[in-house]
Amino acid sequence: MEGHIISMQGITKRFNGKTALDKVQFTIEKGDSVAVLGRNGAGKTTLLRILLGLLQQTEGTVLYEGQPQLTLAFRKKTGFYIGKEYLPEELSGMEYLQFLNHLYNGGRLRSDEELRGLMDYFFEGADAAGKAIGAYSFGMMQKAGICGALVNQPELLVLDEPFSGLDAFSCKKLLAFLQQYKQQRTLLLSSHDLSFVEKICNKLLVIDAGKVCYYNTMEDFTVNGRNSLEESLFRLLYPQESDNEKISWLIE
Repeated sequence: MEGHIISMQGITKRFNGKTALDKVQFTIEKGDSVAVLGRNGAGKTTLLRILLGLLQQTEGTVLYEGQPQLTLAFRKKTGFYIGKEYLPEELSGMEYLQFLNHLYNGGRLRSDEELRGLMDYFFEGADAAGKAIGAYSFGMMQKAGICGALVNQPELLVLDEPFSGLDAFSCKKLLAFLQQYKQQRTLLLSSHDLSFVEKICNKLLVIDAGKVCYYNTMEDFTVNGRNSLEESLFRLLYPQESDNEKISWLIE
């Protein structure tokens, strides 16, 4: 259907007999800014890896603009960062961006000046371009991964916990960038940082124990803003407050 970027239909994933995702179904429209929320181990990263073609589902179908194949053309207009394991630690930050530039942009290469400007924006002038990624701190790796995801000016940007490990100043810069970028693009991000999610996303996909328990607008989820995102999420995932009996020995 026109406007559909991604449609996941009955996606199930099992690892060694255990179900990580159970009949997950949702559609991302062009221009959506979608946050994937849930507890640790709910299946968020597994979902993103299947969506990106990095992991094969056990059952179900993923449609990319209505097509059941993840084509090279679709890959070239998708940018993602979902973990440092996808970063080549032997390359410098600049070499990594140059590699992606040739891989994605072909005959319309970005100049080294543009790539360096991208790094300068997120690294705030720190001398990171010539250093090996393997020598970066965790926060610097996050920034390098985000820069790499943007080299091809993706129409669909997928980020897994992009604010994790960033200092307050870097978080502010990333927030400002995503607020601007989403106006012309489609954004999908997984995050535990609800304050940032509220400022970026217009839709929420909440997963619990591998199942979708909510997929709709932020406005609907928060009752037109009368409840905070945190309050609404806790009401859904923790309908009754757990007692402290199991740790009473710690707080007596």
